[in-house]
Amino acid sequence: MEEDKRNIMIFFVVSMLIMIGYPYFFDNNKILEQTVVQNANEKANVSTVSSVAKVASPAPQVKAENIKIESPNLLGTISSRGVKIDNIHLKKYKKSINDNKNIEILKNSHPSYFAQTGWLSSDPNVILPDENSCWKVNSTRLSEDSPVILTWDNGNGLLFEKRISVDKDFLVTIVDVVKNYGAHNVSLESITIIGREFESSDNSMNFYEGPLGYINGKLEEIKYEDIAKQREIRHKTQGGWFGITDKYWLTAFIPNQKLDYNLVYRHMLE
Repeated sequence: MEEDKRNIMIFFVVSMLIMIGYPYFFDNNKILEQTVVQNANEKANVSTVSSVAKVASPAPQVKAENIKIESPNLLGTISSRGVKIDNIHLKKYKKSINDNKNIEILKNSHPSYFAQTGWLSSDPNVILPDENSCWKVNSTRLSEDSPVILTWDNGNGLLFEKRISVDKDFLVTIVDVVKNYGAHNVSLESITIIGREFESSDNSMNFYEGPLGYINGKLEEIKYEDIAKQREIRHKTQGGWFGITDKYWLTAFIPNQKLDYNLVYRHMLE
């Protein structure tokens, strides 16, 4: 049973139509840290920009850079390669009285725990950014007064943009933008992943630890054991919030409360 509790991947998906004739950007996708994490899946038709006639040229090769997080309550880095959020620490909380290391919320070491946003398309000819794509950054410092903008040009008319900001507490906000400068409409689906490699912990105090969310006006606890047994659990809801809780900390996605979401809790085998 303990082996079955490993590698739980959680996908949050939201569907929404885009206005024809205009570029569209998603400005209500947020990551909450202690929250952290991003974003939901938005299904959309990205239409052409009527004022732009030519196809965008391929972007020059850029090198991967680390964006340093400097906020009153958060420490960590975000790599411009793949823009995976997997290095978040709590600045004011230590692992124990005798351990001076900061509490890790998201991490890239075993057992891994991360959040990531991305895009999918039913058209295999659409070139999309992936985990190896290096985004161009306007700054390598992310702070309360200094948001970061990352851009990635697919060289075929689509310009992807991520706007990342942090507040003075534990909130990380990500705005996903797609601009179409090509000659044809493109259908895209935005996907957000909270992925966790789960290891069992001492739960003798009967604290609930695991996936949970406020779904259709009700708090729902989705146990690791149930996900491992069923392999996949799906929900539909409007608004709410969704995440994974530990004994003391919660990582959650807080989406636009007016949108409908398809949630998928999925168990991934090693």
